[in-house]
Amino acid sequence: MHQLLSTFALAALCCISFKSKAYQIQFKSNVASGTAYLTYYMGKNLNIQDSAVILKGGIASFAGKAPLPGGIYAIVFGNKKYSIDFLVGSSQNLFIQADTANLLQTEITGSKDNDIFKDYQRFVAQNGRLLMAEKKAFNESTNRADSLLHEKNYNKYNDIINKYRLDIITKSPTSLMAVLLQAMREPQVPAAIPLTREDSMRNYYAYKKSYWDGISFADDRVVRMPFLILAITFLQNNSSLSLPELYSRPCNSRL
Repeated sequence: MHQLLSTFALAALCCISFKSKAYQIQFKSNVASGTAYLTYYMGKNLNIQDSAVILKGGIASFAGKAPLPGGIYAIVFGNKKYSIDFLVGSSQNLFIQADTANLLQTEITGSKDNDIFKDYQRFVAQNGRLLMAEKKAFNESTNRADSLLHEKNYNKYNDIINKYRLDIITKSPTSLMAVLLQAMREPQVPAAIPLTREDSMRNYYAYKKSYWDGISFADDRVVRMPFLILAITFLQNNSSLSLPELYSRPCNSRL
């Protein structure tokens, strides 16, 4: 009888303990020892939020009584040789399974935000390779016909990627991924080619005025994203950027 009561008490205690955790992240990989680190982005740096010993079977568990602030996080493991990015939003009970042989195929369950994020990563990885191949071919072109062909192909793949991003923003506007993509969108360079210095200055200030349009500083999640401090640094370092330089920059330089 006492043993039965003890069993019920232990089960109740475990249940209470589980419910008291505001976040629970279970991580499993083919690395069977060492320490795994739960980190978050602050600019281009990763700061440690939590750490866990990797147990038998390659399992590490992170948990805490206070919810994690939303943003982009990464689990760093394997003597800090590997890292996996993922999103933390309102759903903070996650299971992440990774294989160092193919980190792009990492499985993340428990969060709709991460479903969107992983699909996006795979899509951009595939089309980004095609995009970069066209850029390389353009740079190596030896005649006008080849240059025009590879420029056309580059623009095609760039449009495909941008359409995919816009579809996420349109179809899942409240998702953390939509917040991320909105913030990543760089203001459009004014279409009119300047003819006078006044035209150049007008276009330049229009660009600078709209530079922060996609970023809501009232949303704390943007602080834990890698691009924010990079965007600030870029604007500080290029406060006198000329329009010829502005027009020659690659699209989506925030990425």
